Amino acid sequence: MFSSTNRLGFRSRVAAGLIAGLSILAGCEHALTTESTRGLAPELPRLVVNPGDYVKIYVHAFQDDWELFMGDRVTTGLQTVPNVVFIYTTAGDGNQSATYWQYRERASQAAMDVLIGAGSWTCANQPIQAHQIWRCVKGGAVAYFMRLPDGAPSGEGYSGRGSMAMLRDGQQATLAALDGSTTYTSWTDFYTTIRAIVDYESNNQAAPFVEVHAPEYDRTANPNDHPDHLATADAVHAAAGTRSWNLAWYVDYQTKNLAVNLTQAQHDLKQAVFYAYDNFMGAGGYGREQWESDYQAWLSRTYVRTAISTPPPPPATPTNLQAVARSGTRIDLTWTDNATNETGYYVERAPDVAGVAGTYTQIATLASNSNSFSSTALSSNTAYWFRVRAFNATDVSAYSNQTSATTFLVPAAPTNLQGQAISTTRIDLTWTDNATNETAYLLERAPDNAGVAGTYAQIASLAAGSTAYSNTGLNANTRYWYRVRAATTTDSSAYATPTSVTTQQGPAAPTNLQAVVISATQINLTWTDNATTETGYTVERAPDNSGAPGTFAAIATLPTNSVSYSDVAASPNTRYWYRVRDFTALDVSAYSAQVNATTPPLPPAAPTNLQAQGTSSSSVDLSWTDNADNETGFLIERAPDNAGTPGTFAQIASVGANVVAFSNTLLNPSTRYW
Repeated sequence: MFSSTNRLGFRSRVAAGLIAGLSILAGCEHALTTESTRGLAPELPRLVVNPGDYVKIYVHAFQDDWELFMGDRVTTGLQTVPNVVFIYTTAGDGNQSATYWQYRERASQAAMDVLIGAGSWTCANQPIQAHQIWRCVKGGAVAYFMRLPDGAPSGEGYSGRGSMAMLRDGQQATLAALDGSTTYTSWTDFYTTIRAIVDYESNNQAAPFVEVHAPEYDRTANPNDHPDHLATADAVHAAAGTRSWNLAWYVDYQTKNLAVNLTQAQHDLKQAVFYAYDNFMGAGGYGREQWESDYQAWLSRTYVRTAISTPPPPPATPTNLQAVARSGTRIDLTWTDNATNETGYYVERAPDVAGVAGTYTQIATLASNSNSFSSTALSSNTAYWFRVRAFNATDVSAYSNQTSATTFLVPAAPTNLQGQAISTTRIDLTWTDNATNETAYLLERAPDNAGVAGTYAQIASLAAGSTAYSNTGLNANTRYWYRVRAATTTDSSAYATPTSVTTQQGPAAPTNLQAVVISATQINLTWTDNATTETGYTVERAPDNSGAPGTFAAIATLPTNSVSYSDVAASPNTRYWYRVRDFTALDVSAYSAQVNATTPPLPPAAPTNLQAQGTSSSSVDLSWTDNADNETGFLIERAPDNAGTPGTFAQIASVGANVVAFSNTLLNPSTRYW
């Protein structure tokens, strides 16, 4: 901070020295922090700004801008306030190396040294919002170097549009500092960072104690200016929109076309600081520009207009706040949105303390035009208080009326959940009912997943007061997990501690089932009895359905240790499928493998009325009645006579279907045949 003595001493130097010409001041003593120490220094202290202290902030695009367009105002400003802040938005790189723009930064410090005297600048990164920005301090002077690229080899931006302008106009999504220290994710992010720098260095004061100087944003008053000047102006204008600052807007390049309006003394003030900058650059081998006509014209003119930014009024207060309990953990809020300029709403909640609100805390930030909110994860049967207020970028409304509501009573959780395997397909569950207001119990089951419960699914909704349930239709020798909770129409209790139960294994299944066709109406089954605890066996049969079994149905119940069965109720020329399982009083085994067999057709009906007539000494004619309708032929057999009875028959001929006669020749005379 500058003392009165320092400021008086400075005024005497200006009076005695600046008018005489100060082109030699580029060589005045100053120590500069080099880039090799960047990031190693600790965070520097902020300016000492007490309430009522004045702070002047000068914002421009390049390191030599303030000297050319604001230099006389900066000089006189330093005589009247203890704290000044310079903000350079670009690196002024002109698409050259870092050595060039770092040298420009040191040249700007040389210009400031003309005003604040010799001594060392101390520099370090300063966190502002989410960004690290290079900040240099000497006494009551601070300089921020944001180091954004100016965007083109000529320094004029992309076709006359600098990188900042492209960010502003949405042609560029982000913009990174050349030193890699930070990236601005949007135009809003950029200009709010400038606002945050002003707030930080001014200790959040407002006009008349905060005075911000920047290029003129009005294109009518400041036409054809550099795109980086105009983007800087637009950023300051946006930043000031939510603050009350004294503002000074400067015409830049266009001043050379306007009338000279500075006295010789004022001209000398500007010339002193610009020559200090320019001579430093020349000493570094970067050339001097002080003899160019444009620069001389700018040094003879300063055009500025002043204004004060007025933040928007606070939003209107919300009214008619109401709270309605919806469950044991949720209260719904509604209110009337009376604001037209709010950015959003803050919702606050307080515990109940003996019937009045305790300490409020903010629980939600809502979008503009919101008029409802659900407060969840609350405690059961508990009173809460609520209030709401609107906010915008600069202010908050008064609070709405406060209101309270009490959550419903959540039913008490059941305890002591237990399960018992009754059979291979059934598990019985019991639990303790601790609730007094439940309307149902919800039972859930999960498969076992490597020793822990898999995904639960509800399997039953039971009446209030329930304490037991039988889960049937399960698989044998399988582990299941269960949990249960009480429920009302709006809430559910916590779950009882889960439990797991494994169904019984059951009797061993029969194996090696085989089927043998005995006749057109009989199929015999055999199998291996593997069980030791079975009560009996069930045999099931299914019709054939295009090569696969149809619906099985039991056809027999057999006693223990059975290993065979004869199905004598089969139909001829029919395919059947079979399976077998054993059972106990409570369980059944798995089925055996399925087998199938096909009965043959019924045999043809026997012929009748067989007649034999000897027709010669060597032939006999036979005739018979054909009673069959499915034969393929007739087999004719003959036997010799054996003392009046037939001997051994042997086939002598076969004839086709429907044949009813046959002539047997080449017989012996006077011989009896059967």
